[in-house]
Amino acid sequence: MGITNSGQLNELFLAGGVGFLLGAFYDVFRVIRLMMKPSAKWVFVQDLLFFSISAMVTFLFALAVNGGELRLYLIVGLTVGFTAYLVTVGRLVVRFARQIIQWVIFLWHWFWFAVCYPFRLFLKLIKKLFSRPAQAIKRQLLKRKKKPEGKMKKIFVFLKKPLHLPGTVLYNQNNKGN
Repeated sequence: MGITNSGQLNELFLAGGVGFLLGAFYDVFRVIRLMMKPSAKWVFVQDLLFFSISAMVTFLFALAVNGGELRLYLIVGLTVGFTAYLVTVGRLVVRFARQIIQWVIFLWHWFWFAVCYPFRLFLKLIKKLFSRPAQAIKRQLLKRKKKPEGKMKKIFVFLKKPLHLPGTVLYNQNNKGN
């Protein structure tokens, strides 16, 4: 029994559907690439994985439809279905995925800002509380014009430490600043 024209047309439409599904499967990798920004090596690995799975699906489809014979109209159907998905639904999926990823990133940053903000306020308050007494101690010590002793000396030395000049921080450079 030969292959009829209606059978070939039916197989062509089935191949278009499988191509459409392969396009949806490819969008999984595209969305992963949008989320993670992989390197060129990982993109190559993902593409290799996609093409291997697609080849296996194409072989199994051809095996199920017409006994494993790969015909030109099956390849055309797969290509048309894949292209139709990428041009229509694929664009919407990628656009929608970009929006969702941007919102998730925005919410993530907002969440960490909200979590860290009370700690920032607390640190500012601590800094304000301790800066005035330190300045008062320094003023008192300068008024006395004598060298401080004990703990007061340590505080005074700590508050009077100068910052190093940019070229003098490294030990292997010439120390012109000190």
